[in-house]
Amino acid sequence: MEIATKSKLFILPLLVAILNIMDAFLSMFFIKFGPLQEINPLTAWLLHNEPNWFLFYKVYLVTTLLIVLCEYSHLYVARAGLYSLFFVYSATLLAWSYVFFLYV
Repeated sequence: MEIATKSKLFILPLLVAILNIMDAFLSMFFIKFGPLQEINPLTAWLLHNEPNWFLFYKVYLVTTLLIVLCEYSHLYVARAGLYSLFFVYSATLLAWSYVFFLYV
């Protein structure tokens, strides 16, 4: 693999992890204390009853997935998964920025 590709595959999971943590905290703020509702029943229960476990659950699942994808990054499907996660979390943060400016 080229050096540029290896550096992308180092930075990309780091960016996804940061975006995931930002998403978790924004979810806590706008769903627990704001006007929005969580669709996932397990996540909604954790968010309202055990917010610390909600953060652990959300961050742990994505981090575990990132570790697995990085381990198999030599495969095309794993690299596609990393890029897909980055795209999804980027879109999620764009949506959160819209909600932030709408309600704050």
